[in-house]
Amino acid sequence: RTEDFSPNAHPSRPIDEKSLQPEEWRKLVVAKKSESGSSGVVFCLLPEGVVCLKSGSTLAGEIFGSWLAAAIGIATPEMRLAQHKTSEYKEIQAALKRTASMNTRIGISRILQRRNLGVMKFIKGRPLALLEEIPSKAALRQIGEIILLDVIINNFDRLPLIWDNEGNADNIMFAGGAMYALDNRVICPTSLQNRERYLHTVKLLCETMADGEATKVEQWENLAPFWAKRTYMGSLSKEAIGEMIVGFKNASNRAAVELSKKCLCGMVEKLRGLNKDAGSKFWDEQINGIDVDYFASIIDVLRRHLNGDAGQQEGRRESKMRDEEEKAPRQ
Repeated sequence: RTEDFSPNAHPSRPIDEKSLQPEEWRKLVVAKKSESGSSGVVFCLLPEGVVCLKSGSTLAGEIFGSWLAAAIGIATPEMRLAQHKTSEYKEIQAALKRTASMNTRIGISRILQRRNLGVMKFIKGRPLALLEEIPSKAALRQIGEIILLDVIINNFDRLPLIWDNEGNADNIMFAGGAMYALDNRVICPTSLQNRERYLHTVKLLCETMADGEATKVEQWENLAPFWAKRTYMGSLSKEAIGEMIVGFKNASNRAAVELSKKCLCGMVEKLRGLNKDAGSKFWDEQINGIDVDYFASIIDVLRRHLNGDAGQQEGRRESKMRDEEEKAPRQ
């Protein structure tokens, strides 16, 4: 039954198109909408494990954000697009209508109406909100890397470093010894004034981190109340903040090297290509809302005010090492 379905009680199923054939959706056991968040995640139980579906007006922006994360070595759930009118799209729609109870169907009505669906890997783990202790120094550095990603994509719905909000500890998942960033949609201000205000905020953060002891920077100290209120881990020590800052700077170094404007433009064109045969104005409107110049400006602020020549050299070294690891034969 839908109400008895607990995604974490089942394995995560690979979502690559070679592994997950359209016909497998005919074997859908149960589908259940996430009880938290507003992004419209639906957990689907197939014979070999759980797969997630997403839809909505931010789908293109979230795929773009996940590609940005991957480019600088940050773990996110794998995502791909199930295009309108393809056999996979039709099988998913039919499976959801067949298996969903009336209450569930109301909850996933958005999924049933969208012309495009995001197929996303299910991350089986525990959210930051439920962790009772800090897993490791490496995990803290990974959190710092995720914060750097959020600064680039202006994602305020996670850790409130430079945003005036309470934060969301459910959008970081600890699984398999790594921290995963969930819900990585990019946010582009619609007015020039708001854009300039955000760039100034990022510049101020970088300058204060570069000028003195970073752990005493007000923005980083502001994470302590969030940590105490939104997690079970109690107080956030100065040492823990220091490890996050190391991760933040390391990821910033990589971003300065990897995320050139040419790279960002290539990602946008790749997004357009995902749906070129479907003729979806809704998809094109989402992509048109991704302002490459804006994100390039944020990365340029990081490059000029935080990284410096030494940081960029370190970023190149890390990128080269990662490329070599990816090319190395698997044992």
